[in-house]
Amino acid sequence: LDGLSVLLTKRSSTVGSHQGEVCLPGGKRDPSDADDVATALREAWEELGTPLDAVQVITLLPPVLSKHFLSVTPVVGIVPPARAAHAPCPSPSEVEAVFHAP
Repeated sequence: LDGLSVLLTKRSSTVGSHQGEVCLPGGKRDPSDADDVATALREAWEELGTPLDAVQVITLLPPVLSKHFLSVTPVVGIVPPARAAHAPCPSPSEVEAVFHAP
């Protein structure tokens, strides 16, 4: 597991909710999303510019209830080394900062 990290974001202070919170990329399912994986990949694209085909989805974790009482289904994926050169390009309207935790 050497070299693996978790990508986190700090939400913009201008978003409608959860301003300034540190979180994993993600968000609410759109009607056009086929499933939780499609939602996660779309959100990663919208928030960070991560190409949809750059993420290798590993698994979905059981849903959990957030501190705001929203049901959240974590989608776990990795960006293989060949695609890891892609630097996140955060959307300023959604993301204030991007960082990695070991």
